[in-house]
Amino acid sequence: MPYVEGVNRNQTILLPNAVEDYVGPDDPVRAIEAFAATVPYAALGFRHAEEPQDGRPPYRPSDLLGLLLWGYLNRVETSRKLEMATRETLPVMWLLRNLRPDFKTISEFRRHNAKAVYNLVRHFAVWLREESLVDGSLVAIDGSKFRAVNSRDRNHTRESVARRISQIENRVREYLEELERQDQADEAREPAGGLKPGELREKIERLRERKDLFERMAEQIDEKGEQISETDPDSRRMKSNEGLQVCYNAQIAVDGKHKLIIVSEVTNAVNDQEQLSGMAIEAKEVLGLPSLAVVADRGYSNSHQIAACDAAGITTYIPAPKSSSRNTKKGLYTKDDFLYERETDTYRCPAGQILSRSTSAKQNGRTIDYYRTRACPKCPLRKVCTEGKHRRIGRRRDEDVLTAAHARARAHPELMRRRSATVEHPFGIIKRCINGGRFVTRGLTMVNAEFSLAVMAFNIKRLLKILGTEGLKARLAPA
Repeated sequence: MPYVEGVNRNQTILLPNAVEDYVGPDDPVRAIEAFAATVPYAALGFRHAEEPQDGRPPYRPSDLLGLLLWGYLNRVETSRKLEMATRETLPVMWLLRNLRPDFKTISEFRRHNAKAVYNLVRHFAVWLREESLVDGSLVAIDGSKFRAVNSRDRNHTRESVARRISQIENRVREYLEELERQDQADEAREPAGGLKPGELREKIERLRERKDLFERMAEQIDEKGEQISETDPDSRRMKSNEGLQVCYNAQIAVDGKHKLIIVSEVTNAVNDQEQLSGMAIEAKEVLGLPSLAVVADRGYSNSHQIAACDAAGITTYIPAPKSSSRNTKKGLYTKDDFLYERETDTYRCPAGQILSRSTSAKQNGRTIDYYRTRACPKCPLRKVCTEGKHRRIGRRRDEDVLTAAHARARAHPELMRRRSATVEHPFGIIKRCINGGRFVTRGLTMVNAEFSLAVMAFNIKRLLKILGTEGLKARLAPA
């Protein structure tokens, strides 16, 4: 029985005369074109939003924005791969009407319009509100680490720089000792594989130059912060699911109705402690609501941030951080075992003794009151309470807002389950289907624009699932 044979490459065949025939009616690229046609480019600050009267004609912003959105929907983020797609991919040929911008044009469009692309997420969120696709009944906030264009070897802290300098000094010392040994030898000839004096001097010189570089880095770290990245100066080493990596911290606020992202922001803060109020207040403004309920995980447990949300009319539901692992591992009582009595401003310990406020101190700009009792030395439970002579409990002056947020989360465990289903879903899709959990650009401004494109791609992908291509096109069509 013969094999299945292909068509002779030299045989003339009849193809459809129109590119339109190659793209199906449900192809997502049709929804991308419909969306790109509705963007108010001038209002958002895109370059060449108005047709120029002289000079070389530029590409329409709608064409290049549509190309970028198609790329992120199909995990094609680099400008060179997008250029290749304009020659090889039929939906892209249809979208651009056979235009073929080169990679430099695509890259420059993304670079020059970084802030405009960032503003696009808010514009789209307002449209979602107008179309009743988001309702603000609940907003979930979370953050996730995305790899930066910077390897761990090119990220330095005070400790790593000091270690590198020490290693260089040891290597230079070894080379100098080898030079001295050769100078004292009867014959200035090395065995096969050894370094000659000239080669040793070249290596010493290069090492000294490298040492000067690390010493300058140490000065920069002392001036600017705790670490420095060589390739992407804005990136930072952070704890991630893959261990310590050089990353950015991407934040999103997701509406609970259809799990659509309404606010996004990329920061280089290594944790989420200071991110809550900014994201929540912007989400409230986008939704145009007088009040808002926001749920987040325990990483956002920060009294200043929660107080700012309270002042803005935002009710927060945040679980309490885990108790001190040090005391838990030792089998000692934790702070959770001490009951605070607001009426008397005292704590009651497991043995029933009253701890009164004794001293206060400033820590990271916050006032902390310390409570203690004189009954500790004779207490029968002291061995399971503290390793010292007295047990001391610290309480921040603004801890009431924290305990209120923790109590609300405790009283509504269903919101915690809903939080994970709402806000972790978009991150999973973005990391697995859109950008692979890493950025291809550098610097906070460009990374924010890149993440905004990924967010827009996710929202379009989600709407295609909810409405279908024709349904989304109908919603986007001008009234």
